[in-house]
Amino acid sequence: YFGAWKHCQTDAEREPALRQALAPIVSEVHRLIDAGANVHAPSTGGYGMLHHAVAGGLFPVVEALVERGANT
Repeated sequence: YFGAWKHCQTDAEREPALRQALAPIVSEVHRLIDAGANVHAPSTGGYGMLHHAVAGGLFPVVEALVERGANT
């Protein structure tokens, strides 16, 4: 992922690389939700999964969480 990232010059070039790198994580998010994970459950710091994904810049994960009902 990082090797491909450093050769990208624009956001349009970076987005596919980011989506490809995060695809396994997005799949795991869907799997966990399908298995009953609560998308609204707070972490020990009181923040939800959506907050952590946004703060980390993991926008494909943000999209997956929002698609599955996360709003906090």
